[in-house]
Amino acid sequence: MVSVKTIFKNSSWMMGSQIITNLCAFFWTILMARYLGASVFGILSFAISLSTLVGILMDCGTQTYIVRAISRDSSLTNKLFNETIPLRLILSVSVILGTVLVLFLTGRSSDVINVSFIMLCQYAFLSMNGFFYGLFQAYEKMEYQSIAGVINSVILLIIVFLVIYFNLGLYGMAFGYLIAIICAFLYIYSRIDKINIKPNYSFDINFSKKILKLALPFGLISVFYSIYFTIDMTMLQYLSTDAAVGLYNAAYKIISILTTFYAVYPQVIFPVMSKLFKNSNELLKFSYEKSIKYLLLIILPICAGIIVYAEPLMVLIYGKGYIGTGAIVTILVFTIPFLFVNGTSTVALNSSNNEMLVTKTYACAALSNVILNLILIPKYSYFGAAFATVISEIIITIIMFWETSKADYAPGWIVVKDLIKLLFATFIMFGVLYYLKLNIAFGIILGAIIYFGILYLIRILDSDDKKIIRIILNRE
Repeated sequence: MVSVKTIFKNSSWMMGSQIITNLCAFFWTILMARYLGASVFGILSFAISLSTLVGILMDCGTQTYIVRAISRDSSLTNKLFNETIPLRLILSVSVILGTVLVLFLTGRSSDVINVSFIMLCQYAFLSMNGFFYGLFQAYEKMEYQSIAGVINSVILLIIVFLVIYFNLGLYGMAFGYLIAIICAFLYIYSRIDKINIKPNYSFDINFSKKILKLALPFGLISVFYSIYFTIDMTMLQYLSTDAAVGLYNAAYKIISILTTFYAVYPQVIFPVMSKLFKNSNELLKFSYEKSIKYLLLIILPICAGIIVYAEPLMVLIYGKGYIGTGAIVTILVFTIPFLFVNGTSTVALNSSNNEMLVTKTYACAALSNVILNLILIPKYSYFGAAFATVISEIIITIIMFWETSKADYAPGWIVVKDLIKLLFATFIMFGVLYYLKLNIAFGIILGAIIYFGILYLIRILDSDDKKIIRIILNRE
């Protein structure tokens, strides 16, 4: 009962934060895209994508490892905190200098190099924030992370308005990211006393080697995940044009908004699953099955609606300069259901000491994604990148279900039964909306009525679901 309430509380905090963050991101993306234009926006998009890709090396998996370790033994908190911070600082400086050197040696333009340097510095603070977030996640206190996320988003949106008003251009936008994340960093650092952390930093080379060795599988997961998830933007910049990157990134931002709950749920459920693996495989299985069900219940109708309204939505948001990008969104939206399921499987495997299986899975997907992009981008540009992303996600789903099917907590046939019901309701809703071609506002209302009405009629909620709802409402 306590775990259900804790998950709901943390999910509510994180969901509220993500909604505000995504609303801010929605507006600043539109403003940036319209203000900078496709080509210059493409430079900023490349810098963000590159920093995200190489920035994984600033963490090397330490955040995920420490969340799991502290979730199981909180007495390790201060030691892990004080001896990991110096290590992360060394890693961050090394990654920034190394990346800038590579950009210089490969002959990238001065704008690309300078903006990439700014975004790498921004990612260094973002990575450090992620480490602090991990500590709060281990203690299941997500409110501080949520507030920090809101601070970053709101400040960045305000700066974007100021940059446009004073016409500060590309560099103003890049520095806006850096200033906003520093403000969020100062807030989250000021709250570490809430989990009884006492800063007393020290650097121990032997401890650092040990941490890096234990965290390596998680770091590799992040590297391979980033390769298949963000390499498309980087490869588009090299194999196509800045304009293509800008158009693709604009479409991708719509998909990013859809991942709101996906970004929240793994962070909330990972500490819980780590504890459940230590105490009860049966409860871990129950948590795994319900996670898949609830995530798909939320995202499937949203994806169907996006497919129906992709093109008018893109033109409405970005303007006539982005006509045709609705087709990119239509392709990319198929990644979302697979992404949600794969995220849950990743959490289940990581929490049960099977991180090496996850590492191998994402390595396979990353290699496939790079090969597909090399083949498809030169011929199909951003459409090729979109198809490569979808195929990579499907590959991950197949491998992960094969691996989890061997575990004691493998999901049962109840998941298939629930999936059939959810798909049935989704297809009916999609068919009606596609046929009627209503405007977006009426489509959302009618779609929700049809979808949830069908789910009620086919009894999607079982006795366990109803019990969970009663616990959340304090009726049990």
